[in-house]
Amino acid sequence: DMGEEIGKRIAKCNAVLNRMHLFWVNSNCNKQFKLRVYNSVIRSKLMYGLGSAQLNPAHIRRLETFHLKGLRKYSISQPHTDKESRVRKEHKGVC
Repeated sequence: DMGEEIGKRIAKCNAVLNRMHLFWVNSNCNKQFKLRVYNSVIRSKLMYGLGSAQLNPAHIRRLETFHLKGLRKYSISQPHTDKESRVRKEHKGVC
């Protein structure tokens, strides 16, 4: 079931986020670098292989929620200017 798979991915990514806590909080790196690390480590782990998955709106909402909470938790988000999220854009036409 895709819901279970997404739940497992979120749990794994959350564990990695927590292990990297010292990096997020105490490093002297700028937000841009932290965002690149987040995208390389967390986001790629979360999204790997989902490009061809049949995701319904609830699945996408769960992925978006985790992604945005992770960015906000460590204050590494950039201003979001358009209404359509990056997760939704990657899965356009799949849902």
